Amino acid sequence: MWYAMWYTSAMWYTMSYTYTSAMWYTTMQCGIHLERCNVVYKLKCSCGNSYIGQTQRNLKFRLEEHNPLKSNHQNTDVVKHLYSHPDHFVDFKNPEILASAFNHRELLIKETLLIQEQQPEINVDNFSTPLYLFNT
Repeated sequence: MWYAMWYTSAMWYTMSYTYTSAMWYTTMQCGIHLERCNVVYKLKCSCGNSYIGQTQRNLKFRLEEHNPLKSNHQNTDVVKHLYSHPDHFVDFKNPEILASAFNHRELLIKETLLIQEQQPEINVDNFSTPLYLFNT
């Protein structure tokens, strides 16, 4: 058994190479992006609407809070949308990661800029942190 470590998008990954190559490929392709933290992500609904959010925590745990089947009555914009449209669905296993950051302030700024740029329909708020421009 041997180990490999690599650095990607503000996280260290360690993987033990005791798996067969097929198992390693499956683990890497399906699991790694859901294990990331400090990311801005986008969820798409079957109706074509979208939601942009951010999390400092493990993305998988945050997505579970948006899933009405797994959340304990979390009151997120995604849950509200899915409750008000029971025939819609969101693929929580394949979020699009739009950005990552090294600190929370940078994460909030990136989320705000992406919300203002893409104007996702499910988001109730137009920003997560106010941005101010100053003329000098």
